Amino acid sequence: MKEFNPSNVLFVRQALPGRTATDIWRGLANWMDTLQEGRSFAFEVPTYVLNGKLGQKDREKLIRANAIAAVILLPLRSPDPSMNMKERLHARQSSSIIILTKDASRVRMAALDREAEFRVRGFNGLEDEKVLALANEVGPNVFDVDPAKILENGCSLLPDDYFDLPSGACKRERLDAVASVVRSPFVMRQKMKITETPTGYRLLSLRTLMNPIAEMPYLDDIPEEAGRFCLQPGDIIMSRIMQYRLRFLTDLEGQQIFADNNVYVLRAKQEVLLPSVLYFYLCSEAGQSCLAALGKGYSRTINLKSLETLPVPVPDREQQIEISAQYDEWEQKLAEARQLRQKIEERINAL
Repeated sequence: MKEFNPSNVLFVRQALPGRTATDIWRGLANWMDTLQEGRSFAFEVPTYVLNGKLGQKDREKLIRANAIAAVILLPLRSPDPSMNMKERLHARQSSSIIILTKDASRVRMAALDREAEFRVRGFNGLEDEKVLALANEVGPNVFDVDPAKILENGCSLLPDDYFDLPSGACKRERLDAVASVVRSPFVMRQKMKITETPTGYRLLSLRTLMNPIAEMPYLDDIPEEAGRFCLQPGDIIMSRIMQYRLRFLTDLEGQQIFADNNVYVLRAKQEVLLPSVLYFYLCSEAGQSCLAALGKGYSRTINLKSLETLPVPVPDREQQIEISAQYDEWEQKLAEARQLRQKIEERINAL
């Protein structure tokens, strides 16, 4: 049995067959037949193939064969301005490196998306030597996992599932333990009719997610059963697809706002986690990376069950209050900046 060794690793740039997790893992297994003793193959794969039911049996075969030397979770890429839309979407997808070998004693897990010195990865190819060098240095974000533990954990190869919290670090909880997650059913959206007549009812959709409330379309007749989908101050609205855009509602401006079925409504359990703290985390690079890992398909859509499993850090109450106060301070400064901009624009228009 061998420990992780970054030497003699060949990065394979050939595309793996298919797009599903099952296809990708079977494609990786086929490469094992050509792997020579003492060599290793490295492949870049979408992060979503690392866990979940799809592809689990094929992951299990490679884990039991001690064929997985390392799993390296990479940070999100920064899209280049010259990219077309398809390239931009690909660049924002979370990806990881799988290193295959023969007779690996343990699996090296490296969450490089958490490493301060490796926050941004350029578009024009991987820095192979840098990736391997960072994965070779054991630390808070780089560690080894016994294959038996991986088998016990549903064959998940996602590094986030194996972090041991250091002393003094805040605990993590599943999202459904710190917030309720609601999505309006499609049939409900069909019953909501848009009107140009002011009614006091507004529709928040994927298209209007970031719009001022005054620019959201009016709704005519609201079904009685739609009441549970009426938004409340403190709600966090999130798009289901990448980019995972977020909005923190603090003031409904006297309107009743209803969310459609293309967004999720996250309502923090304030006795556990303050909503502004949850919002800050989801907007952070770490939060966005974890969300991207849950996405499926070309648009990286997150389903409700997957979203509920998202690991969320829960600081102690004192830290939460401090973060929330800082958010309020920033919001006040932003409001003042917006007012100043409006005054300047009015003066310019008056010239």
